[in-house]
Amino acid sequence: MADAVVLEGAESTSDLLHLMPPLAAAGPTVRYVYGGLERILLNEPDEIRQVVSDPRREFPALGVLQRVLGQGLLAADDLDIWAPHRSVIQRGFSPRQVTAYAQRIEAVTRRLVESWSPGRQVSVRDEMSEWSLDNVGDSVFGDDFTTFRDAIRDQFRRTIHQTLAAMADIEAGTPKPGAEERLEQTISELEETVRHIVGRRQNGIVSARGLIDGMIEASQDGDPRYADPFIRDEVITMMFAGYDTLAVTASLSLFLLYTHPPVLKRVRSEAAEARATGIPVERYMKDLPYIRAVIHETLRLYPSIPFYHRPALEDRRIDGEWVKKGTILTASAWVTQRNPDYFPDPLTFDPDRWSTERRAAVVRNSYFPFGQGVRNCVGTHFSMLALAIVVAEVASTVNLIFEDEQPAVQANPTMHVANAMMATVGH
Repeated sequence: MADAVVLEGAESTSDLLHLMPPLAAAGPTVRYVYGGLERILLNEPDEIRQVVSDPRREFPALGVLQRVLGQGLLAADDLDIWAPHRSVIQRGFSPRQVTAYAQRIEAVTRRLVESWSPGRQVSVRDEMSEWSLDNVGDSVFGDDFTTFRDAIRDQFRRTIHQTLAAMADIEAGTPKPGAEERLEQTISELEETVRHIVGRRQNGIVSARGLIDGMIEASQDGDPRYADPFIRDEVITMMFAGYDTLAVTASLSLFLLYTHPPVLKRVRSEAAEARATGIPVERYMKDLPYIRAVIHETLRLYPSIPFYHRPALEDRRIDGEWVKKGTILTASAWVTQRNPDYFPDPLTFDPDRWSTERRAAVVRNSYFPFGQGVRNCVGTHFSMLALAIVVAEVASTVNLIFEDEQPAVQANPTMHVANAMMATVGH
C-alpha cells in the first residue's frame, strides 16, 4: 500500500462525506489519516464484508455507546448475551406483529397527511421526525407510548444527540470536556421513564402490545440471560437505533421522490393500483416493487451509517500485505455505494437499478445499508414497511414543492439532514 493520505480539513465525520469518495479510485485499499490515527479504507466488497459482518464489537467510541445502550443488540460485546436477546426481539417482529404495526403505521401516516392543508409550508425533516417517533415509539412501548410521548421524545432526542456527538468527537480525536457528564444526566431521566413504563405493564396495564411486552415476558421466566438490565438496554437500543434513522430515510425518500417527477408519477400509479386491487398495507414492502426500489435507491445514496471504523481484531493479510492487530479499518457504505465500479452513474437517483433485470448486476456485498452478517439490523423489515407506507400514502395524497434542489446532509456519525427541507403543500 502507498503512503497514507492526509485528509486536509477533516475535522469531523461530516467532512469525510466529500473527502473520502475520491479515495475509492486509489486502489482496493488506501491508507489515510483521520482523528490523529492512520487508518485503512477498504474498497473491495469482500474485504468490506469481513469487517462489517464480524459479530465482535470493538471500536474507539464503544465505551460511550455502551454507557447508553449497555449490552443491547447494537453495542453488545458479549455474544453469549447478544444471541438470546436478539431471539426475543425477533419474535417481536413476527409476521403477525408486523401486520398490527402496519395498520398503526398507516393510521399515523394518514393523520399526518390530513394535517397538511394546501398552501401550508412544512418542514419535511421535522414532520418525518414526529412521524418516526410515533411509529417507533408505538412499536416499542405499545399503548403506553401515547401517555409518555412528550417525555420519551425529549429524553430520546437529547440522548441520541449527545451520544452521537460524543462518539463523533472521539472518532475525530477531539473529545469535548463535560460531554459525558451531560449525557449521564440525560440517561438518568430516560432510565426513570423506562422503569415507570415497565412497572405499569408488569402490573397488567396493557391493551396494544409493543416490543417491551415480549421483553417483560422473557424476563419473568427466571432465565438469567434476561435479568436486569435486559429490558432497559433493549428498550433504549430499539428507540436509539430506529427513531432517528427512520426519520432521516423517510425525509430523503420524499425529497428525492418529489424532485424527480417521472419517479413520482410511477410511484403514484403503483400506489393507486395497490388500492384498487385491495393489497393490504402489511404487504406494501413485498408487493410494491417500484416503491421498494425507490427506498433502496435512497438508502444507496444516503446510507444510515456512512462509515464503519473497526480495529483489526487480529493480524491479517489485506491486499497482499500484513496488517497489524489494532489497525483501524474503514468500511464505508457512503463510498462503496457511490463507487462507479459498482454502481454506474452513481450520483443519479435511478430506482430502476433495483429492478429484477438490473439488480442481478449489482456486485455482491457492495450494498449494505442495514449492515451485514448475523448482526444486521433486526428491524429491517419494520423499517422498510414503514417507509413503503409513508411513500405510498404521501405520494397518493399530496403534492410537495421543495425549496431546495439538493438535500443537505451531515454524518454525526450517522446520516442526518442538515436543513429543514421546507416544502409547500400543493393543490
